[in-house]
Amino acid sequence: MCFRNDRVQAKMDIRKYIKPLLTSLCQTMPKTRDNHYVPEWYQKGFLSGKANQLHYLDLAPDTKRLTDGRIITMNCRSMRPTSKCFYQTDLYTTFFGQYINDEIERILFGQIDNRNPNRKTEKRIQD
Repeated sequence: MCFRNDRVQAKMDIRKYIKPLLTSLCQTMPKTRDNHYVPEWYQKGFLSGKANQLHYLDLAPDTKRLTDGRIITMNCRSMRPTSKCFYQTDLYTTFFGQYINDEIERILFGQIDNRNPNRKTEKRIQD
């Protein structure tokens, strides 16, 4: 019985310290919620000339029900900047209760995105 009370007390002590820490972290750092599964630097490799947008085909476009009962499909083709292509909200986000954690995106994939292999190619092209 003594051990159970000690464990309960230890959990309460830990929560007392972790909750303020998580709260402060969640409030001070902006969260990355839209996670790209195709890095933006890679998408930019498909842009030609001075173009800054991609032709984007939405494979699951929105539909709309008209007053006469017909269902129409909205435009599935559009021009979008790389920031709005090939991403999913909360793809690499983890949740701890009400706290949102984006460390997978920031730490792991952020380093991968910063190691753009095209930088060497871009530099050679500019020279």
